[in-house]
Amino acid sequence: MRIVKLDGPVGAEVIGVDLREPTSDVDFRSIYEAFLEYGVLVFREQPISPEQHVSFSRKFSPLSVHPIKELHLPGCPELIRLVGGGTMGPGDEPPGKAGELAWHTDPTFTSTPSIAALLHAIEIPPPEGGGDTAFVDLHRVYEALDSSIKRQIDQLRVVHSLISPSDDMAAVEDQGIDTVLDDTVAARFNEVVHPLVTIHPETGIKCLNISPSFTRRILGMSAERSAELLRELKLFAGRPEFVYVHSWRRFDIVGWDNRRTMHKAMGHSPRYRRVMHRTTFGGVFYAGQASAHVGGNVT
Repeated sequence: MRIVKLDGPVGAEVIGVDLREPTSDVDFRSIYEAFLEYGVLVFREQPISPEQHVSFSRKFSPLSVHPIKELHLPGCPELIRLVGGGTMGPGDEPPGKAGELAWHTDPTFTSTPSIAALLHAIEIPPPEGGGDTAFVDLHRVYEALDSSIKRQIDQLRVVHSLISPSDDMAAVEDQGIDTVLDDTVAARFNEVVHPLVTIHPETGIKCLNISPSFTRRILGMSAERSAELLRELKLFAGRPEFVYVHSWRRFDIVGWDNRRTMHKAMGHSPRYRRVMHRTTFGGVFYAGQASAHVGGNVT
């Protein structure tokens, strides 16, 4: 087994391991160290079963059950099944893209965001159909900020929620979201507050906790200044020099450290079906700070 840094700002590929077989303690230690060092790990062409997916994931951390029950794989609640596209008939000219999601970190609309995830490509479009996933290292983004901006944002707190209020729809559209979740799903989640800058609990690095799909407003700041600052930070974080784009092959597995990255699904032609399985890792999202539900004396 060897680990090779990807040609980009984030990530590494793990080569020479077959995840259908048990991973030795020595190899897994190397994998986990690389996970902390690089933020994103790629395992090419791993035709594992859902049970093997769950078993390997448990070596990293206890698994979380995703808060949106509608996504659970039947009979395996620790694994979610993400399906998009494949609805167009022969000769149809499909409009837009399927499965397109804006930059986000999973799921910062809750008080306990997941620490990581492992995504397995079950069925993917052909190369011309799209379906790539992009990743950003938010530690690299934070380090690249001007020192005056760092001083300004280090102690700020931000409200996150699953669905944007109606007066924020323009910002949502700017992020390229083409799917709105059902109100009955959104109603199960309250607004929560997270620090704008977080501390990774295992490495101690600082990360910009910007999750454009879910960040709504900065506490203690006017609506205009809050919107302006969040927009500036979102645009900065999405600059090409911070982005790695993963072009999927069937049975690829990609794992990412949710505490230092954000990602987005770039969408694919609705003509093609795209099926992905994902496990979600539980644990401490950031160190030395606490999330809170909006309410009481949080204003």
